[in-house]
Amino acid sequence: MEIQTSAFWQKAPSSRFALIVDAADYYAAVASCLRQARSEVVVLAWDFDTRTPVRVDEFSGAQETLRDVLIEVLEANPALRVRVLCWDFAFVYARDREHKPHAEFPPHVASRVSIDFDGVHPTWGSHHQKVVVVDGCVAFVGGLDLALGRWDTREHRARDARRLCARGKDHIPYHDVMAVVDGEAARVLHELARTRYLRFSGEVLQAPVASWAEPLHDPWPAGIEPAARHVVVSFARTEPGFLGAPRVTEIQTLFLDVIAAVSKHLYLETQYFTCDLLADAMAKRLEERDGPEIVLVVPKRYGGFVEQNAIGARQAQLIANLESRDPYGRFLALSPMASRAENVHVHVHAKVVFADDTFLTLGSANLNARSLGYDTEVNIVVEAPQSVDTIDAGRPFCYLRDLRDGLVCEHLGFGDDLGRFRALLAQEGHSLVRAIARGATGDRTLVHATDRVSLTGRFMARGVSLVDPERPLPYDDLAESLMEASRAEPRPSRSPFGFALLGLAAVCLLLAWRFTPLGVWLEPEALSSLGESMWGSPFGPLACVAAVFALTTFLVPVNLLTIAFAVTLPPWPAVATTLTGTVASAALTYALGRRLGAASTERMLGARFKKLNLSRRLENTGLIAVVLVRLLPLAPFTLMNIACGSFRIPFVTFLLGTTLALLPGKVAAIIFASSLREWVRHPRSFVVSPWTWAVVAAGVFLAAGVFLFRRSEGWKKLVRGFYGSKESSAKRGV
Repeated sequence: MEIQTSAFWQKAPSSRFALIVDAADYYAAVASCLRQARSEVVVLAWDFDTRTPVRVDEFSGAQETLRDVLIEVLEANPALRVRVLCWDFAFVYARDREHKPHAEFPPHVASRVSIDFDGVHPTWGSHHQKVVVVDGCVAFVGGLDLALGRWDTREHRARDARRLCARGKDHIPYHDVMAVVDGEAARVLHELARTRYLRFSGEVLQAPVASWAEPLHDPWPAGIEPAARHVVVSFARTEPGFLGAPRVTEIQTLFLDVIAAVSKHLYLETQYFTCDLLADAMAKRLEERDGPEIVLVVPKRYGGFVEQNAIGARQAQLIANLESRDPYGRFLALSPMASRAENVHVHVHAKVVFADDTFLTLGSANLNARSLGYDTEVNIVVEAPQSVDTIDAGRPFCYLRDLRDGLVCEHLGFGDDLGRFRALLAQEGHSLVRAIARGATGDRTLVHATDRVSLTGRFMARGVSLVDPERPLPYDDLAESLMEASRAEPRPSRSPFGFALLGLAAVCLLLAWRFTPLGVWLEPEALSSLGESMWGSPFGPLACVAAVFALTTFLVPVNLLTIAFAVTLPPWPAVATTLTGTVASAALTYALGRRLGAASTERMLGARFKKLNLSRRLENTGLIAVVLVRLLPLAPFTLMNIACGSFRIPFVTFLLGTTLALLPGKVAAIIFASSLREWVRHPRSFVVSPWTWAVVAAGVFLAAGVFLFRRSEGWKKLVRGFYGSKESSAKRGV
């Protein structure tokens, strides 16, 4: 198979190339290289933990950690410097991360270890590359981080006491793949690291000397036999484009070109499979009469509720669609099990693609939208010629086929018995799909990758773009447009007559409160009794929803309605009532906007909406943009509904985005208003709950954020403070 693609960033030769499967062998290989390092070790990581076990005794379970090895090599070599650039992780991962990795290093070596957290990325994005470069002459790249919860052997035992992490927890069996290269290919990965450091801090790292040419210095890991020698390694990247840096989608182009070019077999291992673009490309090949076989290996179970019911459900839907579009029986989606009898699954974290017997790509990129356009990724590509390798004793050049079949044998429980699987291939006419299906009969085996998708999963799969976005959120761009539009739009003058009218209305309200039954009607006890009687009547809930629906539709502020109902109704009925009525109003006004069309809506809403160019933003980013325009103070609620309808945002996307954006604010308002009501009713015995304090703190934080956002100079300074300005990035050549 020959791939015609423009996806490659660079190509470089490597005198040796090998795959390292699973973390036990990979961590031992990294430790071996560290002990041979002379001048510099550079690590790019999504996660990094010095407590990572690099060696675990099979009998005692005693562990040697990455920190132990680093201290050892730094003490032995005063010239050695270790640099780690890790993703500045999101708050949701805080419980699982090492918070002060520097603290455990002795003072005499701590100055030569720099562990930095890189936050120069778009909102909700991440730096996902996994690279280790030793002296610029040997490099590892793939899907594995030097972190907890990953150590495992290729046996993937259902129960293994050696998998105990630093917190004493036995994690599930874990499968991943890394590659190791040397020579000029390692130099290219060092160049990638230098670029990342330049963007992060402005620091210019020195290019490595050609120490790989020195015969007496060879940090190639002990015990790792090269799978091939003298190969050409190609590199492809994903970069989201941020603060002046261009957007790079080389990996997306590469994957699409591979799917289009493969002729016989496509074997893929990935942690996530949620990309509609790639799934559609595979489906088209399956529908061809002479198309390729496709074997997809993915996890069957995910860790958290959101991951299982959003990503897992969407993955199951895409797999079901591929199965329905496979008229010739050439598709198989599987998940490995450590033990079928004990129902223990193997977590697939690898990111590997084999095409025919001649092509391999692996790296940090999954088959999901994030990896193709949103996160920072790097993949390598190795292609084998379709001829006899005269250098290597005249053997057919089939090492890529050996590597692929080795992974299949691992999952089927065949160990390293390639002959057993090759016999199955021969019996099934060299059909990879039929051979794997026939061999998947043991306790350690491969099973169908998906279960039936639950109702919750089908609903949450609609919002998978929230956790798996295709491109950066338009925060900065939208904020700049909003501020420019606000500055360009003339502000109405505030006449004294308006203030006088407002004051007169306030005086009239106070007089009515004092001298009419209005004050009695608005007493907390009276309002509470009224609300409870309404809610308890047969049509009370429906009447409350209808009231919210009508008032919201006719431009009564949503937050004011929420607080009013919180004072009147019990807390959770107030949430249900206001949310249902508000979403129903949103649906109606959305339908009105769809009926009017974009041109009529822009004429009705004015020049400000034209300047914001909301139609393009909403169409390009879908669910995320709907949530975004709900959270930012762009326009009144009803007018924004009309705009979304006129710009033809998909209705389900609009409804889900509206619900997700409204729910947290409504819950917070209900908690706060309910506490206020209890304080008015029982001021002496009232105690402020922790939930109320949390809501108050969140409100203060959000108010401060809105204030900074509304002040353009303050916002720009905030962005510069965290990321550096676009101008400074451009000056640095980023």
